[in-house]
Parts: sequence; structure tokens; C-alpha cells
Amino acid sequence: MDVLYGVRMTGPLAPHATGLAGELARLGFTEMSARGQLGLAAHLSRWLAAAGLGTMALTAPVTEEYLAARRAAGYTA
Repeated sequence: MDVLYGVRMTGPLAPHATGLAGELARLGFTEMSARGQLGLAAHLSRWLAAAGLGTMALTAPVTEEYLAARRAAGYTA
């Protein structure tokens, strides 16, 4: 588990968290913006883990399913 910008990352995307944080910094994201992006990735990673899915399952249809579940849970962003 990594904690970057105050975001705790678990699940199948956790091994990629440091690389994502580095890329966001390289692209000039502010700390607050990077925290938001990492938070979204952490949420996706937890959702994948709860569904028993790994990174290889992250296809367009699975992404749509995740976004639908996120909207149904009341998230607007």
C-alpha cells in the first residue's frame, strides 16, 4: 500500500501509484489536483479489488461499469 499526496492506494492499481504520482508531477499538476486524480485511481483500484478483477480486466466495458457504479453511489466527479 502506498500513501501519496495523502491518498492511500490499495488493490490492483497500487503498484502503479508511485508512477502515476510522478507522471502527474511531471505534467505540472498541483498537489491538490494530483490528490484528486490519485483519489479517483484509488477508488477504481478498490472497486476492481472488490469485484475480484485485476488490471488486465480494465477494458472499456468494465470502465463503463465502474463509472455507472460510481454515479449510482452519488459521485458527480
